[in-house]
Amino acid sequence: MLTSNSSGEVEIVGCKSEVTGEKCTVRFSLGIMIVVIGCNLVKACCMVMAVVRSREPTLVTLGDAVDSFLRTPDQTTIGMCFADRQYIERDWRRGWKAGPRQWKQKGLQRWWARGLGKINSGSLVGIHFRNITQAILLANLPQTILSFLYLTYNSLFTSMFLGHDWSLFSHHHRTLRVTSPRPGQRSTYWLQIPYTYAIPLMTLSGLLHWLTSQSLFLARVDIFDPFRGETFAPIVTMGYSCIAIVFVLALGGLALLAAAGIGYRKFAAETTTVSSCSAAISAACHASETNPDEIIGKEVRWGDVGIVPTLGVRHLTFSSEMGVRKPVFGEVYAGTQNDWK
Repeated sequence: MLTSNSSGEVEIVGCKSEVTGEKCTVRFSLGIMIVVIGCNLVKACCMVMAVVRSREPTLVTLGDAVDSFLRTPDQTTIGMCFADRQYIERDWRRGWKAGPRQWKQKGLQRWWARGLGKINSGSLVGIHFRNITQAILLANLPQTILSFLYLTYNSLFTSMFLGHDWSLFSHHHRTLRVTSPRPGQRSTYWLQIPYTYAIPLMTLSGLLHWLTSQSLFLARVDIFDPFRGETFAPIVTMGYSCIAIVFVLALGGLALLAAAGIGYRKFAAETTTVSSCSAAISAACHASETNPDEIIGKEVRWGDVGIVPTLGVRHLTFSSEMGVRKPVFGEVYAGTQNDWK
């Protein structure tokens, strides 16, 4: 409220405000929407083409690789029965010849050697953007980072469970888990990770994405002129929520601790680390049985099978026989009969 004195000056002696109804509108960027729809369409077409055109057997799981190499042994890895990924990358790729080596594995290795989204005047970033597209891209930058972190986590857990599955073959007889199971085999997990881990991982990723969207978000403030009945001078900026940021940091820290704790678990048995290295897996799949069908559809175990007739030396390989034992520390394996002369 305004008053004027004798000198003609206007003084403010008070103010009056009233609560008005909200006017909600839906706004979007047509350019960004076209790009997103186009990328998803290309992705969907690629997936359909891969399913329709790919008719060859796939090597998706560890069991697929073992099944394939047991059926068709790789001649380039004969005599390398317990080559690990490090040996393949350091020595074998340089053309070094494989020969008899002592089993040095002693002891079990380990698996791994945000009121939310509310706009208020106190939580706006002091940056004004020229257009809404710039604000959208910056506000969603953390989502991109989270997506890459999820891919990293998924790769990490996949590698750990590959190592775990491999160690189980050294612990006891078990069937192969493959993409297209035959009699005597098991089907693979939908996400290549046990559901007890895959579902919490996906849930964690979804929750982090939602909390991040509530932590830093697009904020468009429209200033309404009640006298003219129109909106003018819109402000495009970003808002943030302190409580949501706290939740994101706490949940992210918990995820990091969980991964470290799971990675601290020990493998089921003393074994090599092959990860997803096809050459190392191939080296372990020169079975003592002459007929692959005698082993592929049965429970198999990887370990010391004694002297292999086709090689004439002691070897570590897969076998369905009950006489398979764990490798003996200090015992010499690998190589061929010519290498032992």
